[in-house]
Amino acid sequence: MVKQNELKEYRNIGEYLNIVRIGKHIPYRIFEENGLSVKTFQRVVNGEADIRLSDLSIICEILSLSPIEVNLEAEKSSLTVAYRKRFMEKLNQGDTQETRIEFQRYIEYYNRTSFTLGKLSVLYMMQVLSYTNDHDCGIDLGDISVTEIKIIKNLKKSEIYTIFDLEFLALQSILAINKIDHDFILKVIKNVNIEKIGLETKLILEMFLENLLLGALDNQNIRLLLEVEEIIINFEGLQSDLYVSIIKKIGKSVRNALFKKNFETLFDELKRIRKASEFLFSDAILERIINLLERVEYLCTKLNV
Repeated sequence: MVKQNELKEYRNIGEYLNIVRIGKHIPYRIFEENGLSVKTFQRVVNGEADIRLSDLSIICEILSLSPIEVNLEAEKSSLTVAYRKRFMEKLNQGDTQETRIEFQRYIEYYNRTSFTLGKLSVLYMMQVLSYTNDHDCGIDLGDISVTEIKIIKNLKKSEIYTIFDLEFLALQSILAINKIDHDFILKVIKNVNIEKIGLETKLILEMFLENLLLGALDNQNIRLLLEVEEIIINFEGLQSDLYVSIIKKIGKSVRNALFKKNFETLFDELKRIRKASEFLFSDAILERIINLLERVEYLCTKLNV
C-alpha cells in the first residue's frame, strides 16, 4: 500500500512559487527580512522539503500571490483531482468506453494507495454517475451501497461539513439505495459555503434540488418544500442561476397546490412555466426543465387520483 505522501504530488508547488518570485523580481533578502530561511525555500523549490502552512501564508504575502492561485496550482498536482477531472470530461463528452477506462484507472489507484475520505468520495461519485449513465458499466448497486454506508458512517460522526459532503448527499438522492435523511441533508446544506462550489458540483447540486423537490411532493411534505425554497434563494444570490430559479418556481407552485389541495391550478401553472421556458433557455436546459415538469405532473396525477 502506497502512502499518499510517498506519491510526492505537490513537489511542483515550490517550483511554481519560484517562477512567480523570479517573474516579479523579488530578491531572496525579502524572505530573510520576513523571517523565512532562503535555504529552506530553496529546498522546497527543489522538491527536497515540504512547506509549512504558516510559511506558505507569508510567501503568498511576499509575492503578492492569492492563496486561491496557490490552491489552484496544488489542485493541478493532485492525482485524485486529476482522475476525477478526466472521468468527468469523458462522461460529459458521452464517451462511454473512455469513461469506463478512466474509472478502472481510478480503481487501480484507489486500491494501491492509502485510504482518504476524499478518495472515497470520488469513488462514490464515479460509481453513481457510471451506473446512471451507463447501465452496462458492470457496477453493482451492492458495491455502491457499501461505499455509501462507509461515507454516511463518517458523516454522521462529523460536526463540520464540506462541499464534497454536500455533493455526496446530492448523489445519494439520485439512486436512493439507502434511506434518505432529509433533516440531515438540510443540516449539511446550511453549514456548507455554497459560494465555493465548482461547475461539476453545481450540476450535481441542481439534480439534488430536483430530487428534493420530487421527494417532497411524493411525500406531500410542505415543510421540506419551504426548506428547498430557502436553499434556492441562497443559491440564487450566489450563482445567478435561472435554471435553479425555475426549480424554485415549480416548488412554490407545488407547495401552494398541496396546501390548497388543488392540482388543476397546478397543472395550468406548470404549462405556463413550460411555455415561458421555451423562450428563455437553450435546447439542452429546456430538455431538463421539460423532464422535471413531466416528473412533477406524473406525481401530481398520482396524488390527484
